[in-house]
Amino acid sequence: MLQRSSLTALWPLQAGFAERTARTRPQQAYLALGLIAGLVLILCLYLQQASQVNSTHYDIVEVQRKQARLQRLNSIHLANYAYEHSIVKMNERAQAAGYRPTLGGLRYALLPDIGPGAQTLAAAGAPAPSAPPSSPPLPPQP
Repeated sequence: MLQRSSLTALWPLQAGFAERTARTRPQQAYLALGLIAGLVLILCLYLQQASQVNSTHYDIVEVQRKQARLQRLNSIHLANYAYEHSIVKMNERAQAAGYRPTLGGLRYALLPDIGPGAQTLAAAGAPAPSAPPSSPPLPPQP
């Protein structure tokens, strides 16, 4: 008996090991199931986040493709617009409508100095714009 009490004093975990393991077998099973359930939960959360990231990435790629397609369409429409409003095309439409070129050439109406356009005309060698006719002074108000 002395031996057994000394063993239990030195090795308290060894005393009653079989009884303790028999008592805690269901507890160990619950603990193992809890750990597995926690691991599954963490993996599900990870997969959910990864799928959201992939879905967002695919959405961004789709928006970029749509933007590139719209930019291509925009450049095509701008080229068509430039062609339809070119001088050659407008001349063709005017002649089809019955308009003919003037015999004396074009004459431009010159406006008084109203900004940078007058400086451009002067730099191009155009004649200086004439002053507008002055209006008569207004009568005094009573």
